[in-house]
Amino acid sequence: MGFIREWAEDHDDVPTQINARSKTFVEKPMFREAFDDSRCLIPYGFDG
Repeated sequence: MGFIREWAEDHDDVPTQINARSKTFVEKPMFREAFDDSRCLIPYGFDG
């Protein structure tokens, strides 16, 4: 589960990215396509 980097040849051996900073993720190439095509965001935070 998570984002698999484009350069990964073997998807089983590459760590996935599962989080991003909400203020800058639109600027990151890894998340840009997902943001443009399927905007499912699950905000998570805590007070504390």
